[in-house]
Amino acid sequence: MKLKVMTFNMHHGRGSDGRWDMERILHVLKTSDADLIGLNEVDRRFSKRSRYLDQADWLAERLEMFHLFGKAQTWGHDRQYGNAILSRLPILSSQNHRFESRLAEGRSLLETKLTFHGRPIKVYLTHLPLNPWLHRKQTDFILHKVRQESHPVILMGDWNMLPHSSAWRKLTTLLTDAGRGKGKAPLCTYPASKPRWQLDYLFVSRQWHVLKAEVSTPLPQASDHLPFTAKLRLDH
Repeated sequence: MKLKVMTFNMHHGRGSDGRWDMERILHVLKTSDADLIGLNEVDRRFSKRSRYLDQADWLAERLEMFHLFGKAQTWGHDRQYGNAILSRLPILSSQNHRFESRLAEGRSLLETKLTFHGRPIKVYLTHLPLNPWLHRKQTDFILHKVRQESHPVILMGDWNMLPHSSAWRKLTTLLTDAGRGKGKAPLCTYPASKPRWQLDYLFVSRQWHVLKAEVSTPLPQASDHLPFTAKLRLDH
């Protein structure tokens, strides 16, 4: 049972060239042929910068996928900004956990249960802050959630951390970093124009086997990050 997964900070559709173009984001996602996509920095009727578009809904409709949106910040009744999951797999349930703080902009963890060949799996998507104290606190919350899981887990997103950092070491005591095979160098995702750091990650529980992981896109200028993609296998 194989699954292709992508995590991508889409920067609300504004590319590394400064141009806003949702058709480029759509092309990146469509070309990937991923079954499951985690998106960071998604606007939902946010402002003129994204033409008040519900971006997750717009993409899901064109890709013919199920979707979820998890707000991290909100202004007024309708203006929202956060994370989104697009899925070819049926969605069984979902929950959004908001991390609010006066020290930095709001963040969140989007949690969902999907069914994969009749088997429940859990997927988590997040975008963590640069502030070290908040990053540590939010990482600990996420790890507590994952430790309670009995189903196979996929945890992804823009972590704003480097491989072998303290947060990365915590995560990899419990989960496998899909991009770090034995002796493999980091798969750099940022900045898209000249990637020097890996900030975006896919972590999986031990039930998953990583068949392939790569940073590749037909349009590197579509966002300020590059998408990270992995092919996974789940044994019966």
